[in-house]
Amino acid sequence: MKTIDDHYKDWCGEHHTTNSAHPVHDSAEACDFAEYYFKEKSKELETQALNIPVVSGSLPSLDDATKVAVRISEEAITPPLDAKGQTMFIAGFQECIKWLNVVFGADR
Repeated sequence: MKTIDDHYKDWCGEHHTTNSAHPVHDSAEACDFAEYYFKEKSKELETQALNIPVVSGSLPSLDDATKVAVRISEEAITPPLDAKGQTMFIAGFQECIKWLNVVFGADR
């Protein structure tokens, strides 16, 4: 099974690791990589149902989204992510929620 570094190499199209001189530079790139990584991991793994409380038509707060991201990273991704992978997943998830709150918050 691919490591997070392998997924990062595929995503960026270059042969380096996440510890190299080519880190993810901004929140948009972190969000893009987190989305890509999540989709790739979903292809590799069976989907597991999580008992996440239903949100009544609104986006979760950043605190609630962080709790969900931590739970997903600990329970739904197998084999478990290492500390670096979990940190990147949670940060990307948070950035996505921030962006969605900005985009959809303007429509309210």
